[in-house]
Amino acid sequence: MDEKVGISVGYEEASGPKITVVGIGGAGCNSMNLLAEKEVEGIRLVAINTDRYSLASSLAHVKLQIGENMTKGGGTGGDPEKGREAARKDSDKIAAAIEGTDVLFIATGLGGGTGTGASPVVAEIAKENGILTIAFAIMPFDFEGPETIKKAEEGLEELRSKVDAIMVALNSNIKNGDGTRPPKEAFGEIDAILYDSVIALRDVIVKPSDMRLDLSDIKARLSGKGKTVIGVGEGTGERKVEEALEKALHSPILERNNIRGAKSILLHIGLGPDTDVKTLFSIVEDVIKEARENFPGVEPNLKMGYFQSEDMEGRIRITVIATDFEEEEVEKTMGEEEIARNVSAPAAPMGTASPASLPEDQGWDAPYGPVNRKGNEKKNRVKIPRSITGSDFLFGEDEEEDEKEI
Repeated sequence: MDEKVGISVGYEEASGPKITVVGIGGAGCNSMNLLAEKEVEGIRLVAINTDRYSLASSLAHVKLQIGENMTKGGGTGGDPEKGREAARKDSDKIAAAIEGTDVLFIATGLGGGTGTGASPVVAEIAKENGILTIAFAIMPFDFEGPETIKKAEEGLEELRSKVDAIMVALNSNIKNGDGTRPPKEAFGEIDAILYDSVIALRDVIVKPSDMRLDLSDIKARLSGKGKTVIGVGEGTGERKVEEALEKALHSPILERNNIRGAKSILLHIGLGPDTDVKTLFSIVEDVIKEARENFPGVEPNLKMGYFQSEDMEGRIRITVIATDFEEEEVEKTMGEEEIARNVSAPAAPMGTASPASLPEDQGWDAPYGPVNRKGNEKKNRVKIPRSITGSDFLFGEDEEEDEKEI
């Protein structure tokens, strides 16, 4: 353990806007290792931890041990207050580590000591220095117990109040995916979301484009916006557009797993010479349609950028950055008992909602069954509340067959 912690290794300063990813605590440091393994250009990686032994194995360019005199390099023992105090005592080191940054990603796991306690402090330091700050927070598994979950929820609320934008990943949602995958592949989904989000933001800002989005666009759309979705999807072959849209617009892991209700959207599209302008505009229309799903009053403020290159032949890549969400209608119309009943109900698979889980007497306009996508033969059916229509009914593709009294 002679390695000196706090030195920069292998990072070359890139021209243009500076993006830094800070991993805080064990989970945060681990989640950004994928960025290091792939040797991503133009992204500075900083690992911050109270545990010297865990920090030594990090692949970050800069490793910063905090609270050394207080914890003796052994971590916080799961105490967020110790993590908070450690970060405050070494705030000057943290400020130096992120100096010159334009966009900061804070990757952290909540429910423990260092990540939960130190992350809001790092966010405060970033904001004091005028840095656009995006948090990527990982919530614990349900089986980790009420004490851990309570600490995580309290830490999440504090972190929300300190950052411009936040993405929340739910560890417990991993079990809703393909159960035949190896554990490493399944758990790697969360790391992949962070990786895709960071790369997408970098490419949107710095990649040469025929119609470009820049740092000022990112700052204008993300500053002070809170809940955020950064979705990235790539498709190939005959259904490349549908495939890319599905991946970009829906995530089975994130707390906010779609862009419905988003009033502010940045859309960046990479396409090949085989994709025509009609397809380009159809993607814009589909993204707006998805944002307005269940929210007919929402008129998204969308700005688009795109690039077209030979190496994208046969492929299309879509990046969606959505913020400024309208609150879910169910939260406005349902009583406390109905909300509690639905919160405690088992989650449906991504893109579906079981009819049995819908409130019997309340208005509900979410689709159930397969998500309606271009190319599907049947449209989704929707339950319309009697308070709006005067009679409850279902409608689908064939109105004669589907319309009926409830």
